[in-house]
Amino acid sequence: MMCTSSRHKRTHAEPTHALAVAAATGAALALLSGCAQVLGIDELSPGAGAGRVTLRGTASGVLAPVSLRLTHPGGSEELRVDGDGAFGFSTELSKGDIYEVAIAAAEDAQPCALDHAAGTADSDADESQRGLELACGPTLLTELSIADVDALPFELGRADYDLSVPLLQRSLQITAAAAHPDAELRIDGTPVAAGTPGPPIALPLGASEIVLELGLAGGSARSYRLHVAREAAALQRAYGKAENGDGEDAFGFSMDLAGELLVVGAPYEDSAAREVDGDGDSDAASDSGAVYIFRRDGESWVEEAYLKPRNGAAGDNFGHSLAISGDTLAIGAPFEDSAARGSFADSGAATDDDAGDSGAVYIFVRDGGRWREDAYLKAHNGDPADNFGWAVDLDGDTLAVGARFESGGTTGVGGGSDGLDDERVGKSGAVYVFHRDGGWQQEAYVKASNTGREDNFGRSLSLDGDTLAVGARFEDSDGAGVDGAQDNDARVNSGAVYVFRLARGRWAQEAYLKASNPAFEDNFGLSLALAGDLLAVSAPYEDSAATGVDGDQGDDSAEDSGAVYLFERSDSTWKQAVYLKASNSGQGDNFGWSLDAAGDLVAIGALGESGVDDGSPQGGAAYLLGRDERGWREFDLLRASNAEEYDWFGYAVALGEGRLVVSARDEDSASQGWDGEQTNNSAANSGAVYGYE
Repeated sequence: MMCTSSRHKRTHAEPTHALAVAAATGAALALLSGCAQVLGIDELSPGAGAGRVTLRGTASGVLAPVSLRLTHPGGSEELRVDGDGAFGFSTELSKGDIYEVAIAAAEDAQPCALDHAAGTADSDADESQRGLELACGPTLLTELSIADVDALPFELGRADYDLSVPLLQRSLQITAAAAHPDAELRIDGTPVAAGTPGPPIALPLGASEIVLELGLAGGSARSYRLHVAREAAALQRAYGKAENGDGEDAFGFSMDLAGELLVVGAPYEDSAAREVDGDGDSDAASDSGAVYIFRRDGESWVEEAYLKPRNGAAGDNFGHSLAISGDTLAIGAPFEDSAARGSFADSGAATDDDAGDSGAVYIFVRDGGRWREDAYLKAHNGDPADNFGWAVDLDGDTLAVGARFESGGTTGVGGGSDGLDDERVGKSGAVYVFHRDGGWQQEAYVKASNTGREDNFGRSLSLDGDTLAVGARFEDSDGAGVDGAQDNDARVNSGAVYVFRLARGRWAQEAYLKASNPAFEDNFGLSLALAGDLLAVSAPYEDSAATGVDGDQGDDSAEDSGAVYLFERSDSTWKQAVYLKASNSGQGDNFGWSLDAAGDLVAIGALGESGVDDGSPQGGAAYLLGRDERGWREFDLLRASNAEEYDWFGYAVALGEGRLVVSARDEDSASQGWDGEQTNNSAANSGAVYGYE
């Protein structure tokens, strides 16, 4: 038999993760019989004499005797390990000696490996170190990998790993395989079949530990530890433009992420196409609008579909709003003109333009890998200029649609017929809730509890499960906080947010929210983001000069700098938890123009931010804030890779699993597709999106 040897010597006290493989039943392990692959050891315990130490370790999964060989400057020693538990060499070593240990032989061809097997004697007589481990078949991992993470250097026998992941990485999915076919594996306490991906494991911000346990039922087990640091800054990985991009298209006006899909709206796109993947090169329908669906393919984004509605027309602004959930996509066209009312199988039902700017919503579904138009929705009480579809959000089979200029005079939540032809309170706004059960049907007509003229209720909304938040940016009351006074108009355009909840099949208002510092023209509620029991609300025209978290709200010397308010719910009670300002807050920044929230992260766009030393007026910025053990704080300030004045970077933001996308709706480059040239500004206001990971 031919034998090979590998020696790893370290002259400092830090141990190395060296391995010794005794045998294997698969290709990943080498069968050794009577041969020693020499490795090192740092396991030291006090010896009899001053400065003398002996080496000790722990064995697991040993089903047959294993012989270990210790080599040192004075010679060598062999030790037989017959089973699980503690073992130790008798040789006394001097401080500073370099030691190496190897598996000399393992009976029954069992696979074994050593961990923490290289180092230098550095223990004093009154110290004891434990670290050397012998792992065999039932407790030996042969594979350890993490989905979407390629920075984990797996080593056979190694039990501890350090991993740094980006702030955006909110979970990990681990796959581990065992050397023994009957070994039982637990990942973070959950039983998992060896060799198959485990369930996603949520990661807190900062440091955390994930433990894997491997062994036979009723026998010894070995723990493998993954020490995770979720703290790496988000890095720009992609720069995207429309494949048929042109000046003034506003690509990136709206966006959403779902898994491997990115959806981007360009409501001022001009093509006259009226089908999925139609001819996008014609500019015969000015501002008709388009939506682009991109799919992540390895390290790149590829276009999966180019969407236009069957009844698309100039000025409709298809793509002004959008939301994706699974294989269903809702798209708003708030300036669509049909006088139709109700739900239809497709937009072929629209045969007239008799209700200018009444608005519509289109449902597209992915079926067999292809996208198709599946439904065409209009308000049951739609009228000209209602702007139905100004805002949309979708969660499973529930869809919420905002009509910011609807003029019904009712209050609260009603059924499908409420508000019909009621035009008593101009531009008060309304929200319509639809449910899919075979087809789409309207299940609720929602108004504010204090319906007011020109409040724009429904200008923004966010839906998550059984909770719906609706913004009214021009609401006028001087109430502050949660459920304050709402029956006056003492703070014009201060703004408000209304929270509704579904219980026993009916929607009901749960809370009425105002800023803790309501003021004229702050537009509280212009943007919303709901994630479970967390609600982020922006007031991009708020004026305080505070910076950071929970600063002084009383100094109004930074006009239109903007603020974001975080509310949290316990049971059915809401309270304001945090008041957020940018770390570099400045006049006219409009911090909070856009929002998204996911888990312990909030992404915030500030389209008016002007760059370093205000060198790029209204170039824009985006901020990534998170909650760790110390509370909420700013982690990242992002600017475009080709930042220029008036690009409005931060106009829209979208958070996904491990990703953040930020748009600049007025970016000017003439490139098309992904990762093209960024500095040719010959396509003014064409728009772009930037992907971060």
